[in-house]
Amino acid sequence: MPIIQIDLDPERIGIRCQVSVGLIGDAKITLAQLSKELIKKDIRKFLDEAQKTHVTAIEKLNHAAKQKNKEIQSPLLTDTISRYLSDDAIVTVDAGTVSVWANNWLRLNGKQRLIGTTELGTLGFGLPAGMGCQLAMPDRQVVVLCGDGGFHMTMADFATAVKYDLPMVIIIYNNFSYHFIELEQLKEGVPICYTKLTNPSYAKFAEAHGAVGYTVTDATQLESTIKEAMSLKKLCIVDVHVKKDELIKPNEVTLSLISHFAMGMLKTKWAEWTR
Repeated sequence: MPIIQIDLDPERIGIRCQVSVGLIGDAKITLAQLSKELIKKDIRKFLDEAQKTHVTAIEKLNHAAKQKNKEIQSPLLTDTISRYLSDDAIVTVDAGTVSVWANNWLRLNGKQRLIGTTELGTLGFGLPAGMGCQLAMPDRQVVVLCGDGGFHMTMADFATAVKYDLPMVIIIYNNFSYHFIELEQLKEGVPICYTKLTNPSYAKFAEAHGAVGYTVTDATQLESTIKEAMSLKKLCIVDVHVKKDELIKPNEVTLSLISHFAMGMLKTKWAEWTR
C-alpha cells in the first residue's frame, strides 16, 4: 500500500518506514490542498478490505495477549486494563515502551481519550498529565500508564495528587530498567549499559502517602487486582512486574537490524561474563 507522509520537519520523512511520497508542510493546510485534487470514487471495496484487515489485526492482538505462564507480559496487562476502563475514561501514557503497548493493545471507544507524548520522548509525562486531566474533569475516570523509569522522573508529584485527593489509578509497567533505551542500544549494535534501575516498593510508596498500593508479580493475580483498583475511585498505584526482556516488533525488519541486535546481545553477554 502506498504511504504518503506529511511532516513539517524534512528529516522526519521516512524515519519509521519507507514512504512512497514525502510532503513537507503543515498537515492541516496540506490535506486541504490535496483534497481539492481528489477524484470522487466508490470506496466500498477499500472500506471492506480495511475492515477485514482490522478484524485480522484484532485476532492477532487477542492471541498475543493470551498467556499460560505466570510471568506477566505487557500485552496481557494492557488488554486487561482495556476491559475495566469506564466508558468515558481518560488514559494518559508516558514515554517509553509503555507507549507502544498502549498504542497497540488499548481498545478505546469514541468517548474514551488517550493522551500521550507521542514521539517527543517526554519521560515523566504520564503522572502530571493525569493530574491535570483529573482536575479538569473530576467526574471522569483517569488512568495513568507509565514505566518505572517514567514514574521516577515525576514521582514527587504524587504528593500533590494526594493533597488534592485525585482518584486516579496509576499503573506501573515495572521491568526494573529503561527498556526502550536498551532496545535502542541493541538496535545500534552496542551492549546494554547504564539502564538498570533499583526500584522501591511502589505499593509501599503509595501507602506511605496515605493512598492505596498494590504489587502484582503473578499473572494469576492480574485481572482481580486491576478490577479492584479500577472500582475503588481512590488514588492508587498498581505496581505490575512485567517481563524484563520483551521485544517490540519494529516497522521493518532488515538484515542490518538483525545483525546489530545480535552483535549488541553478544557484547552484552560478553561484558557480563568478563565482569
